Amino acid sequence: MKSVTHHVLVTVALLVGLWTFVTPSAAHAKLTPAQKCGNAKEGATAKKAAAKIACYTKTKLAAPPDAACLQKAEDKFTKAFAAAEKPGACHVSGDAGSIEGSVDAYVTALVQAIEPQAGATTPAQTCAVAKLKAASKKTTAKMKCEQQNLSTGSPLLLGLCFSTPEQKFTAAFTKAEAPGACATTGDAVAIES
Repeated sequence: MKSVTHHVLVTVALLVGLWTFVTPSAAHAKLTPAQKCGNAKEGATAKKAAAKIACYTKTKLAAPPDAACLQKAEDKFTKAFAAAEKPGACHVSGDAGSIEGSVDAYVTALVQAIEPQAGATTPAQTCAVAKLKAASKKTTAKMKCEQQNLSTGSPLLLGLCFSTPEQKFTAAFTKAEAPGACATTGDAVAIES
């Protein structure tokens, strides 16, 4: 678990670094074309992560995710990135592949860190699905905070915005573990980081 958790932490850190890279900081309420591009890319990145995690949760982790579901997430991401870069105003262009790879690595590491062992009971699978959904919601919410921060440029407001999804994530993990059927317990902090 430790090496997988470490991988999740490194991948999340890489994603945050890429979000910062594609979204130049804002000092004004009106977004520049480059900031609009970065904002669109962040949205596409969050949606891809959430869509891929949803593919795993639809099977209740009892089977591999549907290939068509995963492909749909890929296609939407590719289309959204191309649309963001089409006007030619992006701060960075041609970075879809590197960001896409980071999202894929994040989702894979997250699933591996939370997924119960083969042959796990239905309650263990239910717990793992709840944890995956909580992680997905947190990722999406924090990316929305980043997008909102483009118009405010305030680290204080960003920190306040981050606190809500973090609290909800912790509460969701606690609730999932309460029945006592989880394959892993006490891992919210490791996954959250």
